[in-house]
Amino acid sequence: MVQSVQRRNFGRNQVLKPSAFYTPADEQEILQILDRHRGQRIRAVGRLHSWSDAVLSDDVLLDLRRLNAVQLHSEGDQLVAEVGAGCQIKRLLKELNRHDATLQSLGLITEQTIAGAISTGTHGS
Repeated sequence: MVQSVQRRNFGRNQVLKPSAFYTPADEQEILQILDRHRGQRIRAVGRLHSWSDAVLSDDVLLDLRRLNAVQLHSEGDQLVAEVGAGCQIKRLLKELNRHDATLQSLGLITEQTIAGAISTGTHGS
């Protein structure tokens, strides 16, 4: 945990000033953080590529960048990817490319995490 760290988003138009900042490595660590900060406002962040003020919080921030696993497996004739919330799109693309696969739709910024792309509505156009 880091206390009182100031962070800015990608566009540098939002300043985050949480009371506590964590970069958990696994689900167990997240559960411990949630228990420690029960009743407080907690926000999950990735690469901070959103321009909106949705992530602003003066309580607790969880940076999910260490939750970046990519597991690929087959289900019948389909390749299935299980991806950690903090996985950057560019990493997922690299892993998919090894299997001659890709995503059907891509946004412009591949530095963004997969959870960020999903939660902010990145749609590839």
